[in-house]
Amino acid sequence: IESYSCKMAGDDKHMFKQFCQEGQPHVLEALSPPQTTGISPSRLSKSQSGDEEGPLSDKCSRKTLFYLIATLNESFRPDYDFSAAKSHEFSREPSLNW
Repeated sequence: IESYSCKMAGDDKHMFKQFCQEGQPHVLEALSPPQTTGISPSRLSKSQSGDEEGPLSDKCSRKTLFYLIATLNESFRPDYDFSAAKSHEFSREPSLNW
């Protein structure tokens, strides 16, 4: 039996320290707008009523962004390196289950 941990070690720690030099991990960063052509009716009505800032306002914490970049790096290593990716290069797509 092998045990795995979600704790950062080695390269992940080093990459996280470099990533944190650009900003604090708890700070929210804006994402690009969704790339899908349709918006769910419930989301559209919320956006129009002012209850929500709309699809252009999706944000995620820098720490979440780091985890996404680290996962992409591990998945596509050594062919691709996503270390320089910025928040505006990602978007949160709406669920198609509406």
